[in-house]
Amino acid sequence: MSPPLKFIKSNQLKIKMSSREIQSFVHFFPLLVGHLVPENDQYRLFLINFVELIDLLLLSKFNDSDLSKLNTCIAYHNYKYVELFNDTLKPKHHLLTHYCNIIRKFGPLKLLWSYRFESKHKQLKSYCKNITSRVNIPVSLSIKYSINFAELILNFKTVKWYPLNAETPVSLSKYFSKIELLFSSNDLISLNNYTCYSSISYCNTIYKTNYILSSFTQNHTVLA
Repeated sequence: MSPPLKFIKSNQLKIKMSSREIQSFVHFFPLLVGHLVPENDQYRLFLINFVELIDLLLLSKFNDSDLSKLNTCIAYHNYKYVELFNDTLKPKHHLLTHYCNIIRKFGPLKLLWSYRFESKHKQLKSYCKNITSRVNIPVSLSIKYSINFAELILNFKTVKWYPLNAETPVSLSKYFSKIELLFSSNDLISLNNYTCYSSISYCNTIYKTNYILSSFTQNHTVLA
């Protein structure tokens, strides 16, 4: 999840965001305006396919069905991009066509990418704006970044750590009627209580109260 997005002026035709901000914007934009656009609108279908394409690329595990679906989404995306926007494909669109083969040979892309390191570009760009000299700029940036890291280490003791809330045991008896459809009665007999946590991280996804998760099921977006 990106930091809060900056206010976008309505008279601006182009939106300037970081990669993380674009990812969050594209993911939630259909949820904000989807009910205002006809279901069979070609641009709406293009955007939904694009969101599904991103979700597939960010999977931690793949099977043949996932790769087949990913290949279909990529082909649809490239074809509709030319048709709807009357534009030519860029090199990045060609690279998309190789992703399925790369995943088959080397595994999920999220284990290979440099996304985390590219997040530092914004900080380095701000350093460049404050440096007038362009002689051996990599050394200047390295020095600035080293000083910044040293300052972080020196003030490390001032960092406040907030531990997770302590686990809270809850009796299962009064919730039996609500969850008996999820488990067999034999399983529930052996469970006298369960444990509640403030948040749970599973497969790099955080599950927490008031969090919204979206996924695709049979070409429909499901919120939970």
